[in-house]
Amino acid sequence: MSNTIQIKRGADTGRTTLTPGGLGEPIFGTTNKALYIAHATSEGGWTWVGAPILDQDDMSSNSATSLVTQQSIKKYVDDEMATADDFLDLNDTDINDTVTLVGGHVAIYDGTSAWTNRALSGDIAITSTGVASIASGVVVNADVNASAGIAYSKLNLSTSIVSGDLVNATVANSKLANSTVTVAGDSGSVAIDLGDTLTIQGTANEVVTAMAGDVLTIGMPDDVTITGDLVVNGDMTTATSTEIAIGDVNIKLAQANSADSADFGFYGKYVSSGTKYSGLFRDQSNTTQSKPWTFAEAMTTEPGATATFTTGMLATVRCGEIVSATIDGGTF
Repeated sequence: MSNTIQIKRGADTGRTTLTPGGLGEPIFGTTNKALYIAHATSEGGWTWVGAPILDQDDMSSNSATSLVTQQSIKKYVDDEMATADDFLDLNDTDINDTVTLVGGHVAIYDGTSAWTNRALSGDIAITSTGVASIASGVVVNADVNASAGIAYSKLNLSTSIVSGDLVNATVANSKLANSTVTVAGDSGSVAIDLGDTLTIQGTANEVVTAMAGDVLTIGMPDDVTITGDLVVNGDMTTATSTEIAIGDVNIKLAQANSADSADFGFYGKYVSSGTKYSGLFRDQSNTTQSKPWTFAEAMTTEPGATATFTTGMLATVRCGEIVSATIDGGTF
């Protein structure tokens, strides 16, 4: 012989319209499979005592009235962590502790919109090759430390980040928008990688360079050797040398005097009374005597294109012998 005891039962949706007979009266809801106990004698006076327990590893039913087993919770969390994008959402408005990331992202999120203003006042230590993205609007008041082995390409810092330093990281030139500086000379050019040393070297005995602080000085040495031609196009060349040695056996004068329009020669300055000059000139204006070479003395005007002197300024010439010459005393 078997006995069956059944309590009052019915659809859960009707429990709010039922009037309990008294405190403690039980009822079973056939819709939600839940047990209720009356806590009052008025309509709807029911307390939900229990709910059905579902063993769903994927939480597929999305039920608001059922419980789940501990095994299902663990399985669901393990599966989600294995496939998630490894985002660590920091919802506090101020993070004072060190955030250590091992292979993932750090996102600042306020529950409605990402990358709102947050103050990170501690260090952000990246100890693996994960991606640390600190996007626009995030204020970083701390150092960003990238430990050995971190790929700098995984560290993205937007232009709005302020008041922080990036330390302990090596940036590969290939990761920079402009990784070289092009240096061009009078001939040729070369791209210098950032981090390399650019040496500006002068030619021995021609140019010297000196670096002091942030200033590069380029000049000429005390002794200058010019291996090629020296062309001076100025109107005046001044030399204060006490001795000049010239290897050429001939000295060419009047380079630009192609029209025979100037007196040329050489002269020197001496002082006896006032400034006076003495020299030897080809007097091109003296056509009467066929433009003779003339020794002049006591010239009061420094020679230019014209050597200005008078008969009284003719110099005395002393020599050992005159050969094949015509001596003409002139007329008066």
